[in-house]
Amino acid sequence: MNLLFKRFFQFILFAFISTSIVSANKLNVAVVGGDGDSRSQIENKLLSTELFQPVERTKIEKLFKELKLGQTGFLKEGSYPKAGEFLGVHYLIILDETGKNFRLVHSGSSKILGSWPNLRTDSIEDLIQLLEKEKSLQELARLQSSRKNDFEIEITNSVGSRDMGGAKFGDELFLEMIVNSKTEKYTYITILVYGQDGSVMQLFPNKYQSDNKVETNKEFQFPAADSPKKYKLIASPPAGEDTLVIIASNTPTVMDDKASTLGIYKGSENSFSQTKGISLQLDKTNSKYGIERVIFEIREK
Repeated sequence: MNLLFKRFFQFILFAFISTSIVSANKLNVAVVGGDGDSRSQIENKLLSTELFQPVERTKIEKLFKELKLGQTGFLKEGSYPKAGEFLGVHYLIILDETGKNFRLVHSGSSKILGSWPNLRTDSIEDLIQLLEKEKSLQELARLQSSRKNDFEIEITNSVGSRDMGGAKFGDELFLEMIVNSKTEKYTYITILVYGQDGSVMQLFPNKYQSDNKVETNKEFQFPAADSPKKYKLIASPPAGEDTLVIIASNTPTVMDDKASTLGIYKGSENSFSQTKGISLQLDKTNSKYGIERVIFEIREK
C-alpha cells in the first residue's frame, strides 16, 4: 500500500475521494504557478460557481517567501503538505511554467487527483466537476444528526475500534449496528472514513455491496459475513486513528443522475483507484437522517 495515502487501514476495492477545508460554506482552493492570466482564468471560474474561494495572492506570495521560491511559485512534490498547511487548504491547483498544463493535488497526501494537458474551457469544467463532488461528500460527512432523531444508530460491535481495544496490523476489522427507527421500515446506509491527512474514502456502498438499503431495527454487519475473501477491512500501516462516519437516511445519498456514470465502485485488489467520486447531497434535501462516528485505533504488531 502506498504510504502517501496515510491510511490507517485498508479496505480492498474502493475509490479514493479527498476531503477539503471549507469556510463560509465555500471550499478554499489555492491556485499556484503559471502566469497571471492563466491563474485568473481558473480563479474567475472558481468564483463564478459561488462554491469555491481561491486563496488571496498576498497569502500565496508569503508562502513563496517561506519556501524561498521567489516569484515562480513552482512547488515541488515534497512541499505540498507544508504549502497546504500554510495556506489553510487541502486542494492545490498547480500550473506549470507554460501556464497551460495544470493538476489538482491533495496537499496532505501529495496525491494527484487530476491532470490536464491544456488550459481549456472543457478541462476547467472537468476540474470544477471534480471539486463539486468532493465538496458535496465533505459537507455530507460534516452533518450532525437531526434533532428529531428519525434514525438512531446503535453500534453493537466494532472490532478494531478504540473502545474495543484497537487492532494490530493485519487484523480484520468489522462493524455491527442496528439503525433504530419508530417510523421507518428501511434506511439507506453510507459509511465514510477520514484519514489523518484529511482524505476521505467511501467504504459503503461499494463494488460488492452496491445496495445500501437495509431494514431498520435489525442488525447489520459491515463487511457482510458472507463476503468473499478478498473483500475485507484490514488494519494496515501507518499506526494511528481513523474516524468512521456512519450515515442512515430515508433516501439514497446519491442524489444526481451523473453519479451513475462515474464508476463509483471501481478499484483494484492491491491499490486504491481514484475516480471522480459521487455527489452526496443529503444536506441539501429535507431527508431524515442520523449520524454516528466510530474511531478505529491501529497499532503496530
